[in-house]
Amino acid sequence: IGALNDDFLIEQLNHDSEYVRAWAVRPLCEDNDPPPAALEQFQSAARGDSALVRMHLASCLQRLPYEQRWSIAAALLTRAEDADDDNIPLLVWYGIEPLVNVDRAKFVSLAGKSSLPLVARHIGRRVAELSKDEDSLAAVVKLLGTTKGETQSDLLTGIIEGLAGRRTVAMPESWPAAYVSLKE
Repeated sequence: IGALNDDFLIEQLNHDSEYVRAWAVRPLCEDNDPPPAALEQFQSAARGDSALVRMHLASCLQRLPYEQRWSIAAALLTRAEDADDDNIPLLVWYGIEPLVNVDRAKFVSLAGKSSLPLVARHIGRRVAELSKDEDSLAAVVKLLGTTKGETQSDLLTGIIEGLAGRRTVAMPESWPAAYVSLKE
């Protein structure tokens, strides 16, 4: 009915109840243009609030303008405890996938920051699918060479999935270094 204002909703982002904090995220994002004070709170909540609040933030990523998604998504990607959540990794992925067409280098860098294996794998796959963008493939392969453990495995799986069905792919310059890293 239009009785809520942004100041009241931003205040609710600090409420004691996680349900109220999570609820406040939604109306702030309804018009696709939350106030700057709300965006600051969103980024802080993405780093340190409950899983419920993080799920609502991840869900609202798709409603934010592209330039406002980066910092919130980066913060959500650092939360390793969300890796096995049924919703959060996919919600984050759906929120960041369009960013591949905004800034590919920055998009690839999200995979290196990701503690969410599904998102790292999808980033690798999405970039490898771009058949005419050898620079982005080289960037993700370079990242593959600098990561370790599960992130490296997920990126490699994504790259392999993205290259499936392609007969020829020019070897990225960064492949020899990545290969050495994979052998270790």
